[in-house]
Amino acid sequence: MAKWSTDIACRQAMRADSEKLVQIYNDYVVNSTATFALNPETTAERESWLDLHASLRYPVEIVTIDGVVEGFASLSPYHARCAYALTAEVSIYLSPQARGHRLGDALLGKLHDHADKMGLHTLLALVCSENKPSIALFERNGYELSGTLRQVGKKFDRYLDVAIYQWIKSK
Repeated sequence: MAKWSTDIACRQAMRADSEKLVQIYNDYVVNSTATFALNPETTAERESWLDLHASLRYPVEIVTIDGVVEGFASLSPYHARCAYALTAEVSIYLSPQARGHRLGDALLGKLHDHADKMGLHTLLALVCSENKPSIALFERNGYELSGTLRQVGKKFDRYLDVAIYQWIKSK
């Protein structure tokens, strides 16, 4: 396990973070089923993604350790239909050295704060059912399994299931 100083912080992502976000994300693209993306992403694509999130006013938070970006999390629109406007999808990605240190919990807490400010009612996490660390993260933070979409993705020559975890704001 990596050792860090106590300088762990979360902040809003900026375009200048794009290259590091691509490095973190592409590790998942190439080495895992945490994303169903099959091709590594470019910095320009991540910049466009950040611009879109900013234009829609959906947050992207990053976590830094000793000033270095080690992970990011986002809220994204769940669906374009108007009736889904109070629902968002959660995504969290951490660098290999940052995994296992509960930094995902910190990022998820920031997203919940944003969700409150945005008036969101429901957050969804679509997780490959074999991704045990992500499932543990969401369950630890009050998300409940709502269902499983069977064999909806294919990566590494295998059909994969997606578990849908749901968090509903308390009244």
